[in-house]
Parts: sequence; C-alpha cells; structure tokens
Amino acid sequence: IIEYAPYAIQIISKDGTITSVNKAYEKMFNYSKDDIVNKNIFEFESVKKSGLDEKYRKVFNGAKFFQENVVFKSDISGLEFILNISIAAIKNEKGAVVALINMINDDTERVLAERALQEDLEMAQTIQRSLITSNYSHFSGVEVAIQFVPMMQVGGDLYDIYEIEDGKYRFFIGDATGHGVQAALSTMLIKSEYERLKLFEYPVNEALKQFNNEYYSHYIQLNNYFTCFLLDVDVITSEINYASGGHPEQIVISQNEVQIINAKGSVIGAFPDRDFEQKNVSVNKGDKIILFSDGLAETLNVNDEFLGTDQLYNIINKYKEKPIKELISFIMSAIWEFQGNAPASDDVTLIGIEIE
Repeated sequence: IIEYAPYAIQIISKDGTITSVNKAYEKMFNYSKDDIVNKNIFEFESVKKSGLDEKYRKVFNGAKFFQENVVFKSDISGLEFILNISIAAIKNEKGAVVALINMINDDTERVLAERALQEDLEMAQTIQRSLITSNYSHFSGVEVAIQFVPMMQVGGDLYDIYEIEDGKYRFFIGDATGHGVQAALSTMLIKSEYERLKLFEYPVNEALKQFNNEYYSHYIQLNNYFTCFLLDVDVITSEINYASGGHPEQIVISQNEVQIINAKGSVIGAFPDRDFEQKNVSVNKGDKIILFSDGLAETLNVNDEFLGTDQLYNIINKYKEKPIKELISFIMSAIWEFQGNAPASDDVTLIGIEIE
C-alpha cells in the first residue's frame, strides 16, 4: 500500500536512518532509492535549514506534526519545493516509538500559482485605485467625504468627480455587474468610455444617453452592463441636476429633512437609444447629498439578513445633522456593526457632499 500510495512516503528509524521511500517519493524529488535509503536524515543540510530535524525529534518523543508550505531545497538535486508535511510515530506493540512515517505532498505548483495570482490582483488593485478620483480637497463650495470598500482586492464599483467649470462639479457613481476581477475589468472599460464623455459638456441626461449608446455599441458582445448615477452640483446657482442609469434611489438632506431622489433611466449597456430623465433640486448651505452603490443596502449579517433600504435610511436619518465627514463615518460604522463577523457580500461605495 505504501509503495503505490499517491503521495510521497518516507520511513525513518529511531536513529534517523531512512529505511524506505516509495515510488511517489522517488518521482517527486527525482531521487532513486539508492540516493536516499540508509542515509541519516539528520545529516542533510536541507533538513536542518527547513527546521524539520527538530520536528522529527519531537515526533520521536511522541508528538504529532503537520505543516503546510514548508520550503525545502534538496541537497541531492538542488531543486526547491514547497511541501505539506505530516509526520507520525510508528509504535511497537508495547507503545514505544520505533520509527516515524513522513508523508509529503508537493504543493509547489499551487502555491506559486497563488502567489502569481496575488501579484496580479495587487497590480489590478493599484490600477483600479488609480482610476478613482482622489484629489478633491481643492473644490470650492462643497465638502466631500468618500468611503470605497471593494468586497475583494478589486471590485465592480467606480466613482469619478471633476470640476466642469468654476463652482460646478460633476459626480459619477457606477456599479458593474458581478464581483471581483471580472467586475474590476468592467470598471476599466466604463472609466475609459466615461473619460471620452468628459470632452463634451452634455447635460446629465444627455450625457447618460451618449454614454449608453457608446458603451452598448462597443461592448454589446460582452453582455456587460452597469448601473450609475450622474449628478451636477452648481454652488453658484444653488442647484443640483441629476439622472440615473438604473441606479438605486439616492439621498438629499435639505434643512435636516431626508429626501429620496431618483430619475427614470435604464441600466447602461443593455439597450441602445434609451432616454434618461433629468431632474433638479434646489440646495442651500448645509444641505447634504448622499450617493451610494447598492452594496450598502445589501449588506448581510451573520444571520443572512439584508440591511435593506429602510434601515439604511433610518441610519442616515439618525445622523443627518452631523457634518458630512462625520455623517459618512457614522453610516459606515453602523453598516459594519450590522454586518458583524459576516463576510462582505458586495462592494460598497459611499459619497457624501455638503454645500458650504
């Protein structure tokens, strides 16, 4: 059974002599039995450097041992491995330890693949973060606070803020379908198309119409679409104009009253030649606007219960009088308290704007 086991097996006597290895062991390390059998395990530098010599001694004294990702460089072949190792004592009929069995699984390929994937994800995260507006402290007439929390290292949420002209700012928040790498790739396409749109000063509804047609014509074969909300804040005229591409209802807090804002419009990229409704609201000093992705209301707790929009609105209403940075912080704290130890179920983006 040992000889033809699928994982490498090595038998070591009490004095450290390697008495047997199986075929899988020979194949894994590219040894022949003559290279290793009857040699003393404690004389190999690779065993000492990996710390396995101490583990063997502990097992001879009755302990059990299992460890993943043991880095091991063979003295004989010079090859380096990443191993999962399980060591157990072999006892005689009196219960005395007479030898040990060393069972080894080569995990090198999987670990290296995971490391490469992790490096790719870190690069993707860096690229995605570079697509997102980070410098908005110079905006005059508005205070902005943002929380951007991808479900994984990368995600499908995206936002953008820029100054159209003095005192007029355009805020974009988008949410691509899916999660993780696939959704993150979609955000790069979305950002690319949106940057082109910035070259033209369309009203928000016309901007979404053009955005939808361009995105649909370029990426219909990908069956890829997203929701978004586009909002202009004009601190000169004290007005906001907005349009929605199938995005959830958003929030305006005016004179400490919480108001729901929404406009008719389909998701972007699903159908061509769609019209989008534009609406406007007057705002005053101290009024606040809350933009968010659906991941906020769809937060799950440990009981698999959704937070829901009603509870989200209750949280916003509770802290509505706070300055915008505190308000955003309190909202996120309440979300995390509700979530508890449950894993994240969606990307979360939360943008707060206060008229100064």
